[in-house]
Amino acid sequence: MSFNPLMWVVLDPFKKIYNSMCHRFIRENPSTKITRYNVAPLGSAAYVAVLSVENLRSAFKKSGVFPVDQSAVSKEHFTTSKQKLSLTKRKNSTMERKRTTFLNLHLAKK
Repeated sequence: MSFNPLMWVVLDPFKKIYNSMCHRFIRENPSTKITRYNVAPLGSAAYVAVLSVENLRSAFKKSGVFPVDQSAVSKEHFTTSKQKLSLTKRKNSTMERKRTTFLNLHLAKK
């Protein structure tokens, strides 16, 4: 299952509604082109139609995020990779060496 609720419930329907509104506009106004002056009302109407509270709730419910469904995403997706752990250890040891070198240089000046 893909974990993309906005794609399912917002973006895909927005494209469909916007395209249908553009086609209707062109049919009703055959001598007028869609320009930067009339694209905003078309997009705004599609935006308002798609972004309702019910649509957004259903999107997150379908993905298992709302209400919280702990079985929707397995715990192994939240574990740190071995590579990241080794990089963190290496970074910490490098920072410790730099700190020690700085302190030694600072103390040697006194």
